[in-house]
Amino acid sequence: NFTRLSRYGGRTAKTFASNFKTPVDWMKVNIGMAQDCFGSSDDMAVAIDPSFISKAGRLTYGIGRFWSGVAQRVKRGLEIMAIGAISLSKHTCVMLGAVQSPDFRTLESEKQMSMLDWYVALVRSKAAELLSLTDILVADAFFSKYEFVNEVIGMGFRFVGRLRANSYLRYLAIPDSSAPRRRGRKKKYGEKVDFSNLDMSVFTSFIYEDS
Repeated sequence: NFTRLSRYGGRTAKTFASNFKTPVDWMKVNIGMAQDCFGSSDDMAVAIDPSFISKAGRLTYGIGRFWSGVAQRVKRGLEIMAIGAISLSKHTCVMLGAVQSPDFRTLESEKQMSMLDWYVALVRSKAAELLSLTDILVADAFFSKYEFVNEVIGMGFRFVGRLRANSYLRYLAIPDSSAPRRRGRKKKYGEKVDFSNLDMSVFTSFIYEDS
């Protein structure tokens, strides 16, 4: 009731009504809060994580079948894409926003998009605001796919994610000038990467000291 607000707020009811009609960029507000909370720390990252919400009924927008990490299976309900700013040194997270995901059948039939396409489009729509905070984007193993990683790198992010259980890395092939010439395409990749015996001429190590 705007009349009651005006009674205690020192402004007219019309002023309160006009301001309530004005849209608020909550992402921008929350990013400002994260900057105040974390200061000029350089150990910040933006984390994204789709979260499943159980929901009965049939009339709620977006009801569909989504992956539930708790149940480790696909379930019927809702999904939100949670976006947060995390600080490694402060061991905390500031929530920046949450966007409801459409179900995959709606995406496929109306927009000819996959869920991964929609996640990419969502990050792109928030990229400018998120990059004002940090260029490090963190996500779980589901997002460690070429289609997603290549897109977010093109937006200006540095992606950090866990590899899937069935993933492996391969070294780039090193041209051998002494090898005899052969017809056909040149070899692009070399041996698989052995994580217990890394070739440190290829990798760069980083040491993080927890304060």
